[in-house]
Amino acid sequence: MLRKGEIVGASFWPEPVQIKHIENIDDDLYLVEAVGRESSQFFENYLEKHQLQEVERFSDEDASDKLRDRFQHYLQYYVLRTEKEYSQSRARGNKNLIPLPHQIEAVYSKMLQAPQVRYLLADDPGAGKTIMSGMLIRELKARNMIRKTLILVPPLVLKQWQMELKEKFDEDFLIITRSYLDASGELNPFDMHQQVIASVYWASREDIKNIIINSQFDLVIVDEAHKMAAYTVGQKKRKVKRTKMFQLGENLLRHTEHTLLLTATPHKGDKENFRHLMSLIDHDIFSQLNRSDSIFEKSNPYIIRRLKEKMVNFDGTPLFPKRTTKTLGFALSPAESDLYEAVTDYVRHYFNRAKQNNKPNVAFAMMILQRRLSSSVEAIYLSLVRRKDRLQKVLETGQKFQKMMLDYEDYEDSSLEEQELLEAYAEGEYEELDFDELQVEIEMLDQLIRKANVIRQSQNERKFLELEKTLFGANGLLAQDEKILIFTESKDTLNYLEKKLKAYVPEIAKIVGDFSMDRRQEEVEKFRNDVQIMIATDAGGESINLQFCNQMVNYDIPWNPNRLEQRMGRIHRIGQKNEVFVFNLVATNTREGDVLIRLLTKMEQMREDLGQDLVYDFIGEVLEDRQADLSSVMEQAISGREDLDEIIANMEKTLSEEHKRLLELAQNERLDDNFDLPGAKRCFDEVSINSIPNRFYGRFVIDGLKNTRTRLNISADQTTARIDRFPKRIRDFARDHKLMFNFDDSIRFALSLSKVSNLITMIENDNPLFNLVMKLTAKEMQQAVLPLYEVKASIPESMTMELNQVTIVDGNGRELEQKLMLTGKRSNGEFIEISPYLLFGQAMNVINTYDYEDQEIKRHVIKHARRLLRSIQRKREDYANKKRVFLRKSFEDQMETLQDRLKKYQEENVEGKNSALINQTYAQIDEMEDRSKERLTEIDRERSIQLKPVKRITQFRIEPNGTANDRVIPEDYFSMIEDYEIRQGRINVRVQQALGLVDFISEEANGASRLIVVTNDIHQFKKQLIEEDYNAIKSRVVVYEVREKQIIEHQLDQGLMFV
Repeated sequence: MLRKGEIVGASFWPEPVQIKHIENIDDDLYLVEAVGRESSQFFENYLEKHQLQEVERFSDEDASDKLRDRFQHYLQYYVLRTEKEYSQSRARGNKNLIPLPHQIEAVYSKMLQAPQVRYLLADDPGAGKTIMSGMLIRELKARNMIRKTLILVPPLVLKQWQMELKEKFDEDFLIITRSYLDASGELNPFDMHQQVIASVYWASREDIKNIIINSQFDLVIVDEAHKMAAYTVGQKKRKVKRTKMFQLGENLLRHTEHTLLLTATPHKGDKENFRHLMSLIDHDIFSQLNRSDSIFEKSNPYIIRRLKEKMVNFDGTPLFPKRTTKTLGFALSPAESDLYEAVTDYVRHYFNRAKQNNKPNVAFAMMILQRRLSSSVEAIYLSLVRRKDRLQKVLETGQKFQKMMLDYEDYEDSSLEEQELLEAYAEGEYEELDFDELQVEIEMLDQLIRKANVIRQSQNERKFLELEKTLFGANGLLAQDEKILIFTESKDTLNYLEKKLKAYVPEIAKIVGDFSMDRRQEEVEKFRNDVQIMIATDAGGESINLQFCNQMVNYDIPWNPNRLEQRMGRIHRIGQKNEVFVFNLVATNTREGDVLIRLLTKMEQMREDLGQDLVYDFIGEVLEDRQADLSSVMEQAISGREDLDEIIANMEKTLSEEHKRLLELAQNERLDDNFDLPGAKRCFDEVSINSIPNRFYGRFVIDGLKNTRTRLNISADQTTARIDRFPKRIRDFARDHKLMFNFDDSIRFALSLSKVSNLITMIENDNPLFNLVMKLTAKEMQQAVLPLYEVKASIPESMTMELNQVTIVDGNGRELEQKLMLTGKRSNGEFIEISPYLLFGQAMNVINTYDYEDQEIKRHVIKHARRLLRSIQRKREDYANKKRVFLRKSFEDQMETLQDRLKKYQEENVEGKNSALINQTYAQIDEMEDRSKERLTEIDRERSIQLKPVKRITQFRIEPNGTANDRVIPEDYFSMIEDYEIRQGRINVRVQQALGLVDFISEEANGASRLIVVTNDIHQFKKQLIEEDYNAIKSRVVVYEVREKQIIEHQLDQGLMFV
């Protein structure tokens, strides 16, 4: 007969169950109520008497002996499971990454506080968007919130994203390209793989877009998300012009649970453009009907934005050093000036004619030539030669080339590599005129080519002489042992510079757009280790990080200030230790030079006033929106249709207006910035001292594989382990649970930090081997109930301990937080919180069982859990309340728009002409009211944060085993430690969980934390100390030896030298 409390299994239950109730209905029929051990699902079955014979009992005598041996391992399982899924221990980073305060804040204090992650992450450039994305991916995976992830990025950074996610987070992402798709045949690789990266440009093509949309992703991350642009055009009849990338975002993101958009240029002063971007995050709130300015407000709960100036290290020092920009003006030589005027006249003639004849391709080609003229004599010479050869071929063959339609907007939305290709093609664009006209143009080109060739053959360019003066000589940058990065737009100019500079230095590093990422990395390492100069084009320089260099020269100035910021971002980013210097070479006696000098001077003034480097990005976008962007200004300056002074005055007026507006915006952002660095430091310290040290993960794996016939070898000094072979049962189990690793190879891992190297690492909580042992242990535990044990361990006093699971949920049933609480009841009836470290750091030997549970501990835990609930409510409700206020205001604004529209239709409803429109608007109002109610109810459920019934995992009595113990119960020493700390000028003394790594934390006057361990036997403490457990916090740990009511301090990182 079945007994209440037994763990049993049978074919009529899908998993092992625990019997909760059994009732005899008649002689041959029983009602059995049971609860699933894994799912906690309730089962109610009528079972015949003969069916009871089929039941397999797991709670037999042998199982009882096994439980005694595995008791401590099972307790560790519960701790490690909660640590993996719910703790912030990953915020500590790993050997390849230590997250920064603003990165921890974004992921843990903002993104993970929302039940559905839908954010625009709009930090200043260089904040580490890949790092924060990787942190988010790991946390969502650990919490079982995502399985499939898609990352869309510009094509050039595909491999960089893949490498960073692998190196820093050990996350494997597959890059899917056209060739990979073709090789997949009829299979959809976006369906087949869990973690993929693709080019955002390629993904927006119609055929690829449909393939991606048909694959369901749990998380989509979009880099450079501002490229997903849409524009509202027209005044009376407003229409939305959606780019292909915006259409991709619209179709993909609305059906994705979690979305993270990344951009450093979230808006361009264009409310509508920004609203369209935000509609990808939440279509209801940022509807076209919402005309409010609230989307710009800091209260917008869907935006995470931190300024570069506010980003600091944990010690409060700035992350980004100062940046100084200097414009090096020079005058063209008479011959260069003559060439400049001649080429400009040619460009002006054909540009104006192309505009008149509506030939945008030719106009674009002329502007490319003008930019080449500004780049170098070599660049304009070769461009002219290529154009002449192209036209000559047309003239000789009479053959018209297939024309590529160049759409300027497509050009701007293309990758830099694609832009290079378009520019190269554009050099040969011509109008479809008669051959006489072509002959005239060819003769003009001949004259220009001869002029350019004379200069390149007979003299050094004035611009190069200015560069030469800056780099070489006794006071030059090279003599000061500096590394110099030189940027140019043109590959022709790059080749010219390489040839000229090699007359001074034996070797130069270079990167151009068609270099592979591997080749780029080779050149970066060459620059880092062997040479002083690197030259790069914009397409080549994208995605490379050169923080070891702090000197940059812009040999030519792009006509888009965003490009300037991108260039400077190669060296002015996290990890740069020195002040950054940027030199801009500008010819003062040219039209472009006049414009550029005024623009650069004004932007530098704005950057200093605003304290933001982002001004280069932002101003580029603003000028474009006001038709005062550099390309437009240059076109006007070159075409000669407007006075140059007027053009510059108009540009400066626009800049001044924007300067004033940005100052107000920046002031508001600074006032609203409430990043709590001291709070972040306290949280980080608590995570560091409460996380389970890494060595225990390897020990847990070894214990979990005992008695499984796994061939396991441990070194004599107990510091390394090797698995040579898994039995078939384990291999099959791993495959069934999709835990893939190479079973044919030996697996080696370190059990001590001292043995970690490039070839052998420690087990961490996302290691497949650790996950395997966790699942094996979970299966074991489905068949067991832990009895009430009496155990012995090295502890300072006897007490009864209880391990409880506390779970916090919202009104939608989503689990928000889960915490394990190990509580001790002392012999005097006092309750204390015990660190889970005890369950790992001490051997616990089961000696007996006892019969009656102490019910008081759970009552105490419930009270404590309610305090935890209030803390989580405060933390999460702040976000939910912001979201509710923002949502309600948005719906009110939209409703007001509809009511105004209805009123207008009714007033103009002559002879019923607006009847259809009035009915349509009434329907929209009804729909809006329903949707508003639905969304607000959903948020109210998010705000309804509740405590689930506390689940007792086990209770046990623990007694000292007679081994000398060096630790104390911190509550007994609180008054003494607090008095001592206050006398030393330290404040905010906080008791930590007993028998953990640290007993108290206090704070210095400067906010630095002091981590205190208390002992009454320093010699015994030193004997029992496992120093590597303190590795992450060692420099801040002080051991207080209490001797005859006096405190003697010992520095842990100095080997307790005062002993």
